[in-house]
Amino acid sequence: MTRRIAVVTGGTRGIGAAAARRLADEGFHAIVAARHEPAAGAHEFRRCDVADAAAVRALFADLAR
Repeated sequence: MTRRIAVVTGGTRGIGAAAARRLADEGFHAIVAARHEPAAGAHEFRRCDVADAAAVRALFADLAR
């Protein structure tokens, strides 16, 4: 079975949080990437500022391992 992974940027609140919940409901392993940790830890969290290209590269390099 293939593991489906979704990275949701800005997923700590609002539309991003709703998207992460929906993807998890659809069977994806939802990873929330944001600058600030969410209050509730329902999904895997990775600290990442998407305005920083090096941080984004590091995030995906880490996820590829």
